[in-house]
Amino acid sequence: MKKQFSYELIYTDNYEVYTYIDGVVEGSEIVSYYELSGYIERLENEGYEFCYSDAEFARVQSELSRLTALMEDIQRNRLYHKES
Repeated sequence: MKKQFSYELIYTDNYEVYTYIDGVVEGSEIVSYYELSGYIERLENEGYEFCYSDAEFARVQSELSRLTALMEDIQRNRLYHKES
């Protein structure tokens, strides 16, 4: 049995924490920002592992693409100035 959790900001200073068993949503709980770390610690003590939500994964992929393009531009500019 694989136990996982993810969370996302749903409105100011409040997060929705989702729990999954074998990839199926088991439930969710809304917690405030100051309760989040304790709630996560409890889940980890119960054997849950963190996993990215689809929205978080898409955001990270988008940021990675943006940073990769930026690094490529920097490298091209560096080579251009070296040749000049």
